[in-house]
Amino acid sequence: MRSKTAHKSFRTLVGSCGPDSRFGQGVYIYDTNASDLDFGLFALFNECSPEAERAGMEYLSEKATPYVDSSDVGSISKPQAFVRDIVIGLQRELETAGLVEHQSTRHSFAVALVKHGQLHIARINACPLFYLKDRKLFQVFKTPEQRGLKSVQAESVSAGSGDCLAMCSENMIKHMSRLELKNMLLTEPDLNLACGKLQMTANRYEETVDPRMLLVKFEENERRNSTAANMRNFGIVAALAVVIMIPFLWGDIMRAVRTNTLGYVKKQKTLVERAIEKIQPDTKKYLPETALDGLRVPYDIDISDDGIYYIVDVGRDQVIRHDPATGDSSYIGEKTKLRFPTGIDVSEDKLYVADFSINVNRVFAIGTDGEPAGEMPSKRGRITMRNPKAIAVAKDLIYVCDRGNNRVLVFDKSGSHQRTIDIPRNYREPNGIAVADSGDIFVTLKLSGMVLKIVGKEITPFTLFEEKDGENARISLNKPSGIAVDSQGFVYIADTAARRALIANPMGKIAGIIAQDSLDDLQSYYPMSVKLDPKGQYLYIVGSNRYSYDAGCENVCKGKIWRVKL
Repeated sequence: MRSKTAHKSFRTLVGSCGPDSRFGQGVYIYDTNASDLDFGLFALFNECSPEAERAGMEYLSEKATPYVDSSDVGSISKPQAFVRDIVIGLQRELETAGLVEHQSTRHSFAVALVKHGQLHIARINACPLFYLKDRKLFQVFKTPEQRGLKSVQAESVSAGSGDCLAMCSENMIKHMSRLELKNMLLTEPDLNLACGKLQMTANRYEETVDPRMLLVKFEENERRNSTAANMRNFGIVAALAVVIMIPFLWGDIMRAVRTNTLGYVKKQKTLVERAIEKIQPDTKKYLPETALDGLRVPYDIDISDDGIYYIVDVGRDQVIRHDPATGDSSYIGEKTKLRFPTGIDVSEDKLYVADFSINVNRVFAIGTDGEPAGEMPSKRGRITMRNPKAIAVAKDLIYVCDRGNNRVLVFDKSGSHQRTIDIPRNYREPNGIAVADSGDIFVTLKLSGMVLKIVGKEITPFTLFEEKDGENARISLNKPSGIAVDSQGFVYIADTAARRALIANPMGKIAGIIAQDSLDDLQSYYPMSVKLDPKGQYLYIVGSNRYSYDAGCENVCKGKIWRVKL
């Protein structure tokens, strides 16, 4: 839970949850963090692309900056009309840029502006908004009769201590009673925890997809004593704070001097926010632990619903089955006669294994009892594969990186070919694959050193970046291999030749790096694959000190698997 000062009388406590609950995809807070300014802007997007959300927040921040910057504090004579015009302008801006369809009823968004102790709210289409005041919960807007620009609604309510605003996606409270929502807001002081509990409630219903919510609670600040002594003390503390912060802010100050001040504020976060980020980076420290040792050259792992590890190791011609509860390991799939297994995925009671051998080039289905259960493509079919490297099973479809043919093949579980996704010629060698809950496909490219995102027929780079000194620095990959994506849209990548694993949020911003500073073994191991357990609680990293197994590395090849608590 983050505390952000919105104005003199109240501070806003903010909690959020959604597909990217750790970084707030779809949920945005734009705030001055200055107690002498009376401003706060909150926004929630639903069914919008990440590009539309980024463009939307750029538009909102540009419109809001004149009312934030201390050197040019504008006044809003009619805040309710102001926030309504912002929403209409936002819709038109996104339509003009082609980021949302004209007059589409699919997407929705809402904006809330705090000004002079009043909360001014506007929305387009059907983002539900609720306000808790004096222990009474009411819905700010009724369901609009029409959608599109004609559905724009605006309202104002007074902000009081203890009041709470709830903004959420349309499907989040589709089956949730108002009493459930009210009780949670009244009884749970930690808003992030409240959001999590409400999301769990929403997830009980199968039709709830990517629920997201923003909670804003107002609490009255303590009254400030304005005596000379206190003002003197305040001045001393402020002077000390400036001295302490100068080393962190020097780069920002020099850039601000060299550029237009207002334009700088539009594009950058406030100096206070940036100083805090430099002291407390938003990347989490991940601490790996060894899950399994004693392997040769493991390439991939998957974990069944009952917690069993299934591992393919190119130093073995069978699948390794390991029970972490007992520590027992065994081999299954002898009848399939694997030659060079490189990818595995578990679905129900079957294992799907990609065999990279030049004489095989197939995906085999193997029962968890070790019995052969089919293969693809069939020997009689017209489809052939060359060096299939990785595999992912999602929604009864099997996705295979046909690396030698620079494409992705899609089969159903009976082995019938369903679809071919040709990778453009300027992108080379699909080396790892993962499928998100939304159906979006993520593919690592070995020779191109990047990640592609496939949405329908559209194939675009998934750009990875990290923020350094206020600028977005692009991250390059070195022979990336395995990739995974969780239910919140976070992407996990085995950056093999760079000896590290990366974690990126749905926008591509780096949220974590697992490298030699957190895992000493990565000095001598290559991460070949990354996988998530079925509950998404652990990330598994498969590593080897060799890229491939041969007769000469029997006593030299060493493989290991680590797991990381997320």
